[in-house]
Amino acid sequence: MRSGANCLLIKNGDHASTLKSFQDSPAIRKKLADIDPNIVEWQTDLVVSYWKIAQVQPEQQHALLSDALAILKKLDQDNKLDAEKKEWIAILKKELKK
Repeated sequence: MRSGANCLLIKNGDHASTLKSFQDSPAIRKKLADIDPNIVEWQTDLVVSYWKIAQVQPEQQHALLSDALAILKKLDQDNKLDAEKKEWIAILKKELKK
């Protein structure tokens, strides 16, 4: 899952701008998620952002995926995840074992 702007930056070979865009996204999404933790979409958007950054910054991968997993576990505990997003928990656990 990439935003249109990020796809354009990648296509044009502007990797520095792409990385900056990826890095800015979680900060914005985190602020939204913190404003109202009851909005599931904002929480899962943050999970997706963490996933994307983890793919391009391996030195932060474990911390980001751990944070993403914690968010999903909390949502699952509160019965707020649909079936598809429940599968993300297993995916993250698998990635963290690598």
